[in-house]
Amino acid sequence: MERLKAGKGIKILNGEEEYISIQREKKLYVRIGAFLVGLYFIYYGIATFKYYISGLAVAICLAALFFKDLAVSEKGVEIRYLLPGWHFESLWPWENVTHIAVDLIKAKPYVMLYIGKDVVHRVMTVPRDEAEAIADLAREMNPSIKVKRMSD
Repeated sequence: MERLKAGKGIKILNGEEEYISIQREKKLYVRIGAFLVGLYFIYYGIATFKYYISGLAVAICLAALFFKDLAVSEKGVEIRYLLPGWHFESLWPWENVTHIAVDLIKAKPYVMLYIGKDVVHRVMTVPRDEAEAIADLAREMNPSIKVKRMSD
């Protein structure tokens, strides 16, 4: 519920501060509308014995409640998938991160960070001061990480 009230990523989770990527969230009325449409189609599928419609409607209801975050913390870089009662993390520890590329132009006035593990990247959009703090944290946690600017 705190996530819905904030309308954006929560900065502190489990007592540790982290940097959350800026991303466009679904509006609350869109989430509520999709959930209600899903409930209606669940009822319609059951009432007309077309259970495949009910199955698709359950997916619509779950999509209305789904959140996804990209976060950087002292543990590493993680993608966090959140549903009520379900939490899954895909963590890259700092030992596995090989490089960070900083793009100052593409997402102005924000900064895009391409955080890489071998040839795979996770793309984060953050304010400029947070980008510098993330780069400093990365150098502190793993001194072998290469931080480079893609553009000026």
